[in-house]
Amino acid sequence: MAKAIEKDSGHRVTHGEVGRRPAGHPVLLQYVLAREGNKGPVLFSLPLRFDEEALVVFSSGRAAQSFALSNALGHEWRTKICSAGELASWLLGPYMGTEWVLLDPLVGCLAAGDTPTNLTCWEDFLDYLLG
Repeated sequence: MAKAIEKDSGHRVTHGEVGRRPAGHPVLLQYVLAREGNKGPVLFSLPLRFDEEALVVFSSGRAAQSFALSNALGHEWRTKICSAGELASWLLGPYMGTEWVLLDPLVGCLAAGDTPTNLTCWEDFLDYLLG
């Protein structure tokens, strides 16, 4: 039942639009690799040298597909598009124990064994998502 009228631009916000970003503010999309598990989707993560894992997140679907193909992950891994809110929900819900997020890993990084430079703690990534 929320209704707002902005006189200068003529834009109206009606009940069906509550919670959506205004025109001109794109929704941030991220991409992950996911497969079906026993309790729903399982997101792809990489083991790190210090006995932790990093959730792998991509800024484009093409980068996610290239990574999966180059590392021969198998056909069960699919590219999943996530809004910022959806990915934040994953990090605050089923993946709450994930300490790290790996952004746009380079092709072949599975074999390198080095700690990637594009590694960020999940709190910083969550701040980025919720901006």
